[in-house]
Amino acid sequence: MLQNQTILIADDQAHVRLPLEYLVRTLPGVRVVTASNGRQAVELAVAQRPALVLLDVMMPELDGYAACRQIRQAWANHPGQIWFVTARGSTLDTDQAQEVGATRCITKPFDPDRILTLIREHLGLAGSMPGQPLRKSA
Repeated sequence: MLQNQTILIADDQAHVRLPLEYLVRTLPGVRVVTASNGRQAVELAVAQRPALVLLDVMMPELDGYAACRQIRQAWANHPGQIWFVTARGSTLDTDQAQEVGATRCITKPFDPDRILTLIREHLGLAGSMPGQPLRKSA
């Protein structure tokens, strides 16, 4: 299990950010922080050093690609991961996300059960919630 169980959710659209925040808060021992633009995401990621950043691509002040690049530079040896949660799912977008340091791309609209499973696996929470079996990720 990772020591820091903080997840940063960065999305400028409240109708995406708030339900995702609610969903992630159902995980035991997980702390959630949120940002509504790319600049806030970078500031929080540098200060909080979360285990996971769920980052939108199209945001004001700083897009997700630039934010990801800046977070990666600031983190140096931090083991946290950055996942894009975005409506942009082309191969070009995925390649660009990988180039700036993202670990995974999840396309909106996403399956809530799948995203929870992936987060549980990443945080080492597999099997921590009785009655909710862990499924293999795709």
